[in-house]
Amino acid sequence: NGGKMGKYDPVLKEHFLTIVDKQLRSKEVPEVEEEYSRLISEGNSKEEAKRLIAVILSMEMYCVLKYQRVFNKEKYVNALRNLPNIPDGYDSDEAV
Repeated sequence: NGGKMGKYDPVLKEHFLTIVDKQLRSKEVPEVEEEYSRLISEGNSKEEAKRLIAVILSMEMYCVLKYQRVFNKEKYVNALRNLPNIPDGYDSDEAV
């Protein structure tokens, strides 16, 4: 396709938001809760903080599928730490 994705899939967006909620509850990736709290303390709403995290999660999952590699937790966490900016190494056109 080579061009921009255009519209995002609202169903897929809800799935990613559900995964973010699950990560926040499970503490499996404690950095998610840390960055969620930081984003809120910086003035973002809870919904916006979750949406930003979901954007990074969707980008990491895109890379997993596109390049057939394992989930890169270090890259994910580093990207979360740069929010609300989308870090280099992710293509913001690929976000849901």
